[in-house]
Amino acid sequence: MTFFQDLTPCDYGPYSGLKPLLAVGWLDPPFDFARGTLNRSVRDRLEALFNRCWQPALFMGSHTCGFCEQAARIASPHRADRRPSDLPSGSANFFIPGGHVVYLVPALILHYIDEHQYCPPPAFADAVAACPPIRSKDYFLALIAVGGHMPALVEGSGGDAGREALLLWRHPLRRAWRRLLRGFSIDTRMPSEPLPVTPPVTPHLPRKRVANFLERVSKGGHPVHEDGDDFVLPHPDGEIRVCPIGVSWVVRRKKGIVWYPHGGAKDEADLEQFLSSALGSPIL
Repeated sequence: MTFFQDLTPCDYGPYSGLKPLLAVGWLDPPFDFARGTLNRSVRDRLEALFNRCWQPALFMGSHTCGFCEQAARIASPHRADRRPSDLPSGSANFFIPGGHVVYLVPALILHYIDEHQYCPPPAFADAVAACPPIRSKDYFLALIAVGGHMPALVEGSGGDAGREALLLWRHPLRRAWRRLLRGFSIDTRMPSEPLPVTPPVTPHLPRKRVANFLERVSKGGHPVHEDGDDFVLPHPDGEIRVCPIGVSWVVRRKKGIVWYPHGGAKDEADLEQFLSSALGSPIL
């Protein structure tokens, strides 16, 4: 497996050129790596996410853990019957959305954590804790919200959940309409088995801080009002919405019936930049 330093652009194989894609857990001798103890709940959450793999591109064959292979050669240098199939290996790669970036992770990361004391970067651990179940609609929404090449990647290989996420992304009023319909219907059917519990996804930027910032924007001459979960600003071509999607507050501008994303904000500086870009002039 090709070695990538953690949090550097990952351009391996069919993922070459995809932005914004960062590598985490791409380890191989003789390169050293960060060691430590990963929070057990994050490690278990990572394993749970890996139970439903989504790969827009497949690799032929598998990769063997280079550290175990190296240790086996040192322990038994004359053994010719030590086959790669006897050693830990993996072939899958996983996409974990993380606000402004997407982390590309090899399946062997769990082995590296458990057996070689590898400790992933804190930013990646936070993304794992907030990540919706892989292949879910919310998961694809979080990927799309990152921007870059992610919307096209989801559109090409996200299946039904990916298509639904893209529809919600392009038509945010559908969310309010579906909430309204649920208000008029009661489903009395009992599930045949317990429903899976999905941990809530909380934006990195608290809603109160977003509201306080947009109140200053409104006082500065750009009126803002709330519409359900969203904040709305008028625009000559339509409107601008600040929407909580995944772990980001996403700024989108409507022109006609088409929505144009301007980015996912992690703080007030991002909000100011994206709103200024959407309006075509400074907001403060």
